[in-house]
Amino acid sequence: MHMRPHSMRPYVSVIISAYNEEGVIEDHINQVGEFLYRHLGPDKTFEIIVVNDGSNDSTGAIIDRLALEREYLIAEHHPRNLGRGRGIRTGFARSTGRYVFTLDADLSYSPDHVARMLPPLESGETDVVLASVYHPEGHVKNVPFGRALISRVGNRLLSVSLGGELHTVTCVVRGYTRDVIDSLTLFSDGKDIHLEIIQKARMLGFKIIEIPAELRWRVSKRTGGTRGWAPGDFMRLVSRHLFFNFLFRPSLLCWIPMGLLGALFLVVSFTIVHGYTMVLSQTTGAEGFTKYYLALREHILLAKVSYFGWSLVLVLLFQFASLVFIAKQNNHHFEEIFSFLSFLRKRVENLEEKK
Repeated sequence: MHMRPHSMRPYVSVIISAYNEEGVIEDHINQVGEFLYRHLGPDKTFEIIVVNDGSNDSTGAIIDRLALEREYLIAEHHPRNLGRGRGIRTGFARSTGRYVFTLDADLSYSPDHVARMLPPLESGETDVVLASVYHPEGHVKNVPFGRALISRVGNRLLSVSLGGELHTVTCVVRGYTRDVIDSLTLFSDGKDIHLEIIQKARMLGFKIIEIPAELRWRVSKRTGGTRGWAPGDFMRLVSRHLFFNFLFRPSLLCWIPMGLLGALFLVVSFTIVHGYTMVLSQTTGAEGFTKYYLALREHILLAKVSYFGWSLVLVLLFQFASLVFIAKQNNHHFEEIFSFLSFLRKRVENLEEKK
């Protein structure tokens, strides 16, 4: 097995966040290590960082033992279960590789996805690569129908906030250049970190692409404290994702009511025009402008409620349009502040290194 001298900076870092994976973690670490050694060859070094996210089984003890036996393996531990996002953030902070990849602990995405994500990063084609099962050429196998449906619909809705260009925005399997890892300041502890990374990477001008991926569902051999899709957990997951969806695109909150109000405006307008036309055709004894005026006055008296509703809808549409404009302005200012602070942090770090 490939051994990395301590003084040599790894070419590739692979991060795995694990929670109660004692049944599979050793085998999966071996699979990833063996694949990287075969694919990278002896001239390109690598490291695998496994973050034990507060497991209450023997996952932590297993990775500690393996870290003593394998020089490429680094074990990190959380005192309690802090969530996938915190696990990935811990792995990012510990990684030193030129290219950094994240994999799931149960290897539902096989390690060869790393080989497919690495070339576009090496060539400079992109800064971030997403392994997308919902890409037109991607595949999902053995996933329970209900879970697959929720995931597909959720990704479709969430991608709207990103311009609809990406097919999968919640995937854990991704690749990054070192520059991206060093530039991002992340705060999410849960699965919403995947959206946070995409949003902030885009604000900093990094390019993101997808590659088709294959997800093979595996029944994870977790022990003690296995987490399921309890209603409370599901609602928290949805609320966190929606929070980031609307944090960076607050105007999305206005489009649904604006669409409903717009449809109502058209219906009421049609009703008013149709009623006015009927009254106009029955108006006699006047010609020209006077005829139109008398017909309008009579119709207003007959359809006061319709005109009041029409006016109210028009005012509300104007209000929501104003909110969209303000939201876009605020979002633009937020992006400028975030970019400036990221630039400032990087300058400070460079100055500290020179000291």
